[in-house]
Amino acid sequence: MIINHPTPNSVLPSTHSNLTFPSVWRPLNGPVDNWPLAMMDYRSLSASNLHPCTLWRHQHEERGQTVAFSYAEGQEWYYLDGHRREEVTMIKIWDNKEDVVGKREFLAILFLPTQPKKRSKYTDR
Repeated sequence: MIINHPTPNSVLPSTHSNLTFPSVWRPLNGPVDNWPLAMMDYRSLSASNLHPCTLWRHQHEERGQTVAFSYAEGQEWYYLDGHRREEVTMIKIWDNKEDVVGKREFLAILFLPTQPKKRSKYTDR
């Protein structure tokens, strides 16, 4: 279903069916030794670290809203060390089901200063 101008009524069908937004990740080049995809354990996120963000088209047309987060001590992050091209990570980003404990997942890319720097053929000019 594609909705060009979403409203609360158009996004959530009147049948109140379950909506789940998955995300599938696979490295284009691997293994990933630095800047891996990291996932936060939702149980370690405080509501004070959530920040609503309005999505705009051009300057004056509001398109919807998403949420950003800020880092805080005590958050638990996980990543797949040495993520290879043949490994796929599937993540549930959001779920509207009432009885689901983990409603959303937050992702970030981590810099790992302990890893050796690799030169990329795209940056060697």
